[in-house]
Amino acid sequence: MRMPVAGRVGVVALIIGLASSIGSGYWLATRNWVPVDIPISLSKGRSGDFHVNVRGEYVVSVALDQPAGDSCPAYLPFQVRWQLSHDGSVIERSDGDLSF
Repeated sequence: MRMPVAGRVGVVALIIGLASSIGSGYWLATRNWVPVDIPISLSKGRSGDFHVNVRGEYVVSVALDQPAGDSCPAYLPFQVRWQLSHDGSVIERSDGDLSF
């Protein structure tokens, strides 16, 4: 006996839903949502390169073991130099103060 049209449409919709779910789950698992999560030194130097594979805005957070303020004037403001590159070409860079 043949399956009714509504049944065939339902099976196709189920297959499409499962394929979409599995495909998006795989894609999400391959994304680098936190490109850098390492302790760094506040002394001059290079932190190293890292790879980002998700377009969007990124936030840099600095957590100090001690509160920054009048007792720690060396930490305010940070002198930060950063560079954004793609395939070896510099897209943007900055040299300046980072205050918080």
